[in-house]
Amino acid sequence: MREPIIITDDLLNQPVPSDKIPQRLATATILLIPAQDGVVIFNDRPDTWGTWFPFYDDKTQFVHDMVFEPGTYGDLIRQQQADFNEHAPDEKERIMRLLNRLKELYGVTATAKSLSSLKPYYKLQFSATAKIWTLYQVEYFVAYNIDDIQKIFSTNAAIKKGILSFDHNPSEPLEDIPLTDSLVHLLETPAAIESVKSF
Repeated sequence: MREPIIITDDLLNQPVPSDKIPQRLATATILLIPAQDGVVIFNDRPDTWGTWFPFYDDKTQFVHDMVFEPGTYGDLIRQQQADFNEHAPDEKERIMRLLNRLKELYGVTATAKSLSSLKPYYKLQFSATAKIWTLYQVEYFVAYNIDDIQKIFSTNAAIKKGILSFDHNPSEPLEDIPLTDSLVHLLETPAAIESVKSF
């Protein structure tokens, strides 16, 4: 099984293995929905992903082909940033796509802003369907001015939902379901938690 690779600072000067060269880049735009000293989480694909996610929808993500010559992880991120700046929709459009999807799925209206205290992070992930590696940039936004958060829990009953408390141990599953890395990253960043609490 090809496990995702979180690109941490200690990897930046190391070469990307030749069998893990990505052929596309994508932006996973995440919307944190504050609730009861935590955030709303979803397990909408139990048979494929089988993990808790914050609000995220792959229909809203930016995907672009990339060609990367062998180099370091740092080289890879620099190329990603250049390609992203050239081809990706601007931040306002990325937020609107996500908010429109939230309204479409759950009938909830909200506004959102970037979570500046939680910088985007990068990971390499293998797609079993496309059979290629993708470089993801994971970025966070926070919802506020939510008109009726209870709509999320009463709409689309087939999708399992819950609330992840900010004091949850990031290495532990919740209701026997593991947390995705984007939630672990949030729980391991105290400044980000305090920022979300302020909304």
